[in-house]
Amino acid sequence: EPQFWVDQLEEADVYEKAYSELLPAVVAAASEHQTNGAEFDFTRFNSDIVRVAREVVPPEWVQDRVEDALLSIPPYLLGEEDSFSFTIQFRDRIVAAAEALKRETKNETIYAPLYDEGVDWAAEKAVVGASDFEVPIEVTSEEAGGYLRRVVPPEWLQASIDDTVDSVLPYLVGDADEFEITI
Repeated sequence: EPQFWVDQLEEADVYEKAYSELLPAVVAAASEHQTNGAEFDFTRFNSDIVRVAREVVPPEWVQDRVEDALLSIPPYLLGEEDSFSFTIQFRDRIVAAAEALKRETKNETIYAPLYDEGVDWAAEKAVVGASDFEVPIEVTSEEAGGYLRRVVPPEWLQASIDDTVDSVLPYLVGDADEFEITI
């Protein structure tokens, strides 16, 4: 009886446990793997990533999808039905992810360090790359970072991210066949 399995999963509080125990462990492992040799250390944002993931794909949403599968697939497997249909719509989750991304670029505890580290990284790469050319001008990475901060201020970058998300979102959810991004 498929309802038995639905009831067992709910009784065991599997969905909440997955989000409170499994998701943080998966995020920690993924960020550790990503950080290994990378330019940026994202491990300090693990709790933010878990929070946003839980918002974008909440346990209730996962539970509904799992229960739909448990109730619709077994009759087919047991030969009680000739076919089954199981569809997962991600449109609302894509919209939620887009909104979360736009909101998190305004979250100073996340955005400010990423912006600063990104500018510092780009400035360092620009200075190192410029040393390959015979240019009679010397610029330190600190000076290059200052120039970049004036040319690409955080507010402009935030607005550009919002505009990009707003341009791409209709394409991602199937409301448009193409998108255009202007910077």
